[in-house]
Amino acid sequence: MINFVLMEFLKLKNSKVFILSLLGSLAPALLVYLGLAGRLDYGEPINFALLSGQTNLYMLTMFGIFLTTIIVAYIFNRELNEHTLKSIIPIPISRSKYIIGKSITFLIWILILCSVCFFASVLLSYITGVEGMTMNLILKYYSELLFGCFLLFLVMTPLMFVSMLMKNMIPAMISAAILTFGNIFAYGHEQAIYYPWILPSVISSGEIVNYTSNMTIAYAVVLITFIIGLGASYIHLTKKDIKL
Repeated sequence: MINFVLMEFLKLKNSKVFILSLLGSLAPALLVYLGLAGRLDYGEPINFALLSGQTNLYMLTMFGIFLTTIIVAYIFNRELNEHTLKSIIPIPISRSKYIIGKSITFLIWILILCSVCFFASVLLSYITGVEGMTMNLILKYYSELLFGCFLLFLVMTPLMFVSMLMKNMIPAMISAAILTFGNIFAYGHEQAIYYPWILPSVISSGEIVNYTSNMTIAYAVVLITFIIGLGASYIHLTKKDIKL
């Protein structure tokens, strides 16, 4: 399994998708800072906690949705579109190990992007002299973002199924747009705890207490979404005849 994951990342050496995704992960910190820069015109300093919190929010609810959609479509579509899947499925990688290996690659990729995004905000804060940056706050918001990205991975498994079913990035991107607008409309509403794709942000940031005191519901929605997406992907892959 380790060799399979390493093989997946080795294949990225000749691909521009990984580099483009890294560049895309820089956008939330930069855009949030530009949005807050207007405070400086009124003599109000930018606070590190505000910058990091907003960066995490936009990464998990907007930019992260699009980036992870592109990633999952690329990871799960490549062999299907190039008709090379049949050469690696039989031995030594079974179909179950194949989808697990791809999922691990997906998770690691997401965590890398979230790390780049966060440390971009730290570097930007240092360069521009943002106030209130301490090691405790850096560790706090970084751990929140990593946890949120893990939850984002769990709720994005339905996109695995969509990618394998349609074998095209366009349906996945349409799905990403729908999920992102759904996050915008769901954020701040009591029913948000039933919308899986807003939960990575509100759970990791602790805002979930503003929606419900019963954390079990929120975690159950995330877990059910993960199981449905992964289960549907596995069934589709195991039942489908793979063409050369």
